[in-house]
Amino acid sequence: MRKVNALISTYCDTNINIQHRFDYQCQTNMMHRHNTLRRTKEEPTPHTHKRHDTLLSHFSFL
Repeated sequence: MRKVNALISTYCDTNINIQHRFDYQCQTNMMHRHNTLRRTKEEPTPHTHKRHDTLLSHFSFL
């Protein structure tokens, strides 16, 4: 039983790390996009988060 609990906690830790990485990646992308828009004065296009939301929904059980 102890082994199973250790496995579960390792799995959760890994998922938290993955989620953190995705959050960071998303923030980085948005910052980059914002800076690019500011430089080029383009019409801003809406930044969709569909794929991001799907990924994060996998971690909603935590």
